[in-house]
Formats: sequence, C-alpha cells, structure tokens
Amino acid sequence: MDLVDKSRIEDKLANLENQLKSLQEKQSIPMGEYQKEGDLQAVVERRLQNSIQACIDIGMHIITEEGSRKPESYADIFTILEEMEVLDTELSNKLKEKAGFRNVLAHEYAQIMNDKVYKHLQDLETFKKFAESISNRFL
Repeated sequence: MDLVDKSRIEDKLANLENQLKSLQEKQSIPMGEYQKEGDLQAVVERRLQNSIQACIDIGMHIITEEGSRKPESYADIFTILEEMEVLDTELSNKLKEKAGFRNVLAHEYAQIMNDKVYKHLQDLETFKKFAESISNRFL
C-alpha cells in the first residue's frame, strides 16, 4: 500500500530539520529583544513559514499517493492525515492551527503580530512530533 516516494519525504524532512535547527537557536532570545530586531523577526517568520510548508508538502504527497480524498484547504490536509491514522487528533489540531498561521505569514493578511510569531517559535515540538509520525509510518 505504501506508494509514497520515500526519498521525497526524506528530502522534505531534512529541509524541515534544517529549518528547526535555525529556529531552535533563536528560541532562547527574550521577547523584548525579539521585538526590537527586525532582521531576526524576518528570519524567524520565513523559517516558520518554510517549516509549515514542509509539513503541508509532505502531507499532500502522502494523500496524493495513498489515494485519499482531495483536501479542501491546507488545514484539511492534517484532517485527512488524522483520518488515515497517520496523526493523532491533538497533533492534527496543532498542525491545522499552524496551516492557518502559514497563510498569515505568506500573505500578510494582517500586520504580523510579533507575539504570535514568538508563540509559534516556542512550539517547535509540534514539528518534531509530525516528523516522527511520518518517519515511523513511511520510512
């Protein structure tokens, strides 16, 4: 049944890991300092966007190759992965929230709020759990 391209998933997971390493180095920066550093904010925002996008891309690849229904949105990708029993409900819900946040980062629907970005910077565990779930199931 596993029709996924393992090397493609490995490449995307490696990219995710690289993004997370950079973000981890920035987690200990105090909020006050973070708010003053525009270049730092730009790097964190882009790396978070790339991390979320990697999860979306991996999920979409799995859904396409495993023949599940077509997602209606980025958030729906994680609903489908939950339906496929790739992700548990808690992780799926956290990733749906991140998918919504990715849209804010990518399209700047509203002025990006530093406190929201900083909150997501402090929650890299969701990405690690996603990578672990994918690796355990498909690699």
